[in-house]
Amino acid sequence: MTKLTIIILFASLLFSSTSIYSQGISEGDTTQYLKRNSIQGSGGFLLIMATASGYYERIFGKKDLSIFAKGGMGTLVVWGSYGEFVMLEGGIITHSKKTNHFEASLGANYFFNKDFSNLIMPSLSAGYRLQKPGGNFVFRTGIGYFQGLYVGVGYCF
Repeated sequence: MTKLTIIILFASLLFSSTSIYSQGISEGDTTQYLKRNSIQGSGGFLLIMATASGYYERIFGKKDLSIFAKGGMGTLVVWGSYGEFVMLEGGIITHSKKTNHFEASLGANYFFNKDFSNLIMPSLSAGYRLQKPGGNFVFRTGIGYFQGLYVGVGYCF
């Protein structure tokens, strides 16, 4: 046998063996993350005020600290006065691979009719979020300005 034949034979055996690969054959990433889209509703109260709102939320990223953006509409009632508003918020969610999360958000609300017409108010909230990675249900609770103590539920897709 010539040296060239031995080298070709050795190389073909070396590159055809699956036992020498440093990594196994990947079946794909089976890690489940939070579903990115949700439709939610929430209600809150604090002393003489109450809120009710509905919104769409989108989560960006699959890290231990993901960000989200949401927009929607709602109603605020304060001691007999009320107004409807449009809201835009952005925030953070921790541990997107787990079921229990901390979330915090900051945004603005524009009141467009009734007693609070043409008023812009900030919104700020922090709370607990229960959302199983890959699951369709979300439960939220926390405290915020101007929602007060709030509770919300939603459907994720």
